[in-house]
Amino acid sequence: MCIKGESRSIAEKKLKGLMKRFEKDKQLLANYKAVMDEYLQMNHMIKIEKTDSKKENSLYLAHHPVIREDKKTTKLRIVFNASQVGTNGVSLNDELLVGPSIQPDLRHLIMQWRMPRICLTADIIKMYRQIKVHEEDTDFQRLLWIDADSKEVKDYKLLRVTFGTASAPFLAVRTLQQIVIDEGHKYSLAAEKVRSNFYMDDLMCGCETLNEGIEIYKQMKGLLNEGGFELQKWATNNEDLMEIIRKGEKDNDEISKKTKEDRNIKMDEVIKFLD
Repeated sequence: MCIKGESRSIAEKKLKGLMKRFEKDKQLLANYKAVMDEYLQMNHMIKIEKTDSKKENSLYLAHHPVIREDKKTTKLRIVFNASQVGTNGVSLNDELLVGPSIQPDLRHLIMQWRMPRICLTADIIKMYRQIKVHEEDTDFQRLLWIDADSKEVKDYKLLRVTFGTASAPFLAVRTLQQIVIDEGHKYSLAAEKVRSNFYMDDLMCGCETLNEGIEIYKQMKGLLNEGGFELQKWATNNEDLMEIIRKGEKDNDEISKKTKEDRNIKMDEVIKFLD
């Protein structure tokens, strides 16, 4: 079992290596700290009391940055390494159940998305971090970080589904489907689209008329808000629909805001090489 091995000392060693990297790159430190501060402010991570820091059934995760300069919103993402083995050679991911595939095949989804006259896309803001982990399981998502006040290394734990754990993709998709089960009767059109037109946090759907597109937009926002999810980066090939969406979105939705000025929106690409 992963909890039979010792993991805190390994996480501490990894953090020391990360801190050396920070000494050479102050901007990385600032960006990393901003993400960690956000975790704390949003109550997605909490500090562990000293009396609870040596709990037997617990596990520490090392973490590191993944930087995507091409991203318009979150350029730095912190990945927690649940595949890091403890002193007994077993990691958290070794023991987590991955879960079955419960989302549509991507190839089918893309073909289905491009068939209607009007195409519509969006994605869920911080999807994983909107989903709570059962309190008993949060001790398997411990980490070490620098306390903002004392500047000392302190123990923390993550309270939400964590990027880097083997079960995270299944938990995210299953949660999305549960929202349809619980609230879909109030948003029948959106419920249908969630079942068949989502790939992880990406919505890719279509329709034939402007009125249907408006209804998809309104219902999708309503349905996902029932479960605490919020959509962003709306884009469509229909200018009238895009104008309506733009008026309904916040000023900080960069993709929706800039679509009128920049029609060359970069989409994910799927390329198939033929022998």
